Amino acid sequence: MLAAGSAFNLGLTEGDRTDDFVTAVHMLGPTADALIYRGPLTFRLSSDVYGDFAMVRPFALGPDTPASMLAGTKSVLREHDYYYAMGLTAAARAEARYAGVRAGAAFEWSGYDSIQGLDRAQDAYAGPTGVYHAGVTDDFAITDQRMKVHVYTELPTPIDDVHLGLSFDLEHRSGELKDITRSEDEGRAAAVISFVM
Repeated sequence: MLAAGSAFNLGLTEGDRTDDFVTAVHMLGPTADALIYRGPLTFRLSSDVYGDFAMVRPFALGPDTPASMLAGTKSVLREHDYYYAMGLTAAARAEARYAGVRAGAAFEWSGYDSIQGLDRAQDAYAGPTGVYHAGVTDDFAITDQRMKVHVYTELPTPIDDVHLGLSFDLEHRSGELKDITRSEDEGRAAAVISFVM
């Protein structure tokens, strides 16, 4: 199957240093899905590429970031700790099945670049009640990247409809904000017992 697709992603990761937040509208992009049979063996391959509009909490931003660094920047970053961005997401998945055994891998990468010059308070103004609103005086660029790798396998057990699964996840996050660069890698391994009703 070849088609145009869209999707939505909301991610929140709570960390010891800061919380990581990304919400992205995968606006439009090509998607492909193939199912291949070879006797009792089945392969499934799929991929997606999307242009994104996103709200991103800068991964480089932390509790030790001086408040003076954000003075005069985008209003939503000053007030709510995130920025609007355009970006790209690419994903690929592969899975094989044979005699009740299932194994596969998935990869996803997203890159985001902040939007400059379009802040709702880009220029200073005074509201109808006379309240002064400062404009953006330091509209610096911010970039973020996310990468996820998921590898898994599932095996049947002597008990009908009960499977034992093993998985490994690796997540890489990085960001740049002015002269601050931060990156972090996190890995997780899990064993799962599942029952199909």
